[in-house]
Amino acid sequence: MFAIGLALKLCPLGHKNNSLEYKTLEKIGCNIRKLRLKR
Repeated sequence: MFAIGLALKLCPLGHKNNSLEYKTLEKIGCNIRKLRLKR
């Protein structure tokens, strides 16, 4: 659950960190946010 919370925090900030982990977390966070908005 911590990772999801972190991902959601990263999404709107749009950091320019190029690490793969970071980008993956960011994408997950944005996807979760979109899914929540659809409900």
